[in-house]
Amino acid sequence: MPATRKYKPVDRKVRPVPTYMPNSSAQVFKPIPIEDPEPLPHHPIPYAQIIPTARLSRERLDRILGTVPDGFLSSAELDLLAHVLVLRENALAFDHGERGVFSRLYYPDYEIPLIEHTPWVQEPIRIPKAIEKEVRNLLQEQRRAGKYEDSCASYRSRVFAVVKAMNKLRLVHDLQEMNQYVIRDAALPPRPDDFAESFVGHAIYGVADLFSGYDAVTLAERS
Repeated sequence: MPATRKYKPVDRKVRPVPTYMPNSSAQVFKPIPIEDPEPLPHHPIPYAQIIPTARLSRERLDRILGTVPDGFLSSAELDLLAHVLVLRENALAFDHGERGVFSRLYYPDYEIPLIEHTPWVQEPIRIPKAIEKEVRNLLQEQRRAGKYEDSCASYRSRVFAVVKAMNKLRLVHDLQEMNQYVIRDAALPPRPDDFAESFVGHAIYGVADLFSGYDAVTLAERS
């Protein structure tokens, strides 16, 4: 149900279980070979002369470059940015149908580690009639993209919609019930400072607009 409210207090969070992993070899990641990138051209093709592609049309390219503040980049820098975008167009996604996932060659399907438990079945949260059509469209879009599929599992968790930026809806899966049976991963995330130190004294160009941050790894079928 759309609502504007603060996040849940810390004392109400459902935390994973600190115990041994049942299958420590389930998540074995292979190192990704990183090739040296080709040198960037000193005189890239002018932006206006770039030939659009099926993925990166003129309209989409204009939309990306239109987010650059006036005067922030010179015309030559904009040409170079457009050149890099076309060169790496497969890394861009404008809808869920274009969004990819990590290669199984390096990232195995994620298997959720759980302790012994009884399958849970939760009562659904009714979707208000006013947003029912929009929620249905979201579900169909995610299914076409491969995120959702038919299931005959013994579990049922709640799903509800929240209002995000620009009054758009986003589906949220309430997995608090599952979280109390999930085995905790004690690994720490990387420290940003460790990466930032290597960029000291360098000129950095970056374009970031996270389209989807939670769907990059395929869920294992048994999970």
